[in-house]
Amino acid sequence: MTGDFHVLAVPGGWSIQTETDPTPVARYELRDTAIQDARVLAMQTRTSVIIHGIDGNIEARESFREPTELPSSAFGTPNA
Repeated sequence: MTGDFHVLAVPGGWSIQTETDPTPVARYELRDTAIQDARVLAMQTRTSVIIHGIDGNIEARESFREPTELPSSAFGTPNA
């Protein structure tokens, strides 16, 4: 996977796609879940997340190009 990650509305939910491949990386029912996972992917690859609204317009951009420590919650670790 290369390129920035886009969170896009698709029939029945949301998807994560890269700029270099129109095939969805993943599909989700909930937008917030798609955004969370896109952030993790962008942190791991030091890229950006571009969040689109239901109308396709860009609503936000988040850059993770600088080294970032991933929070333990990014890996589904339960809270103690």
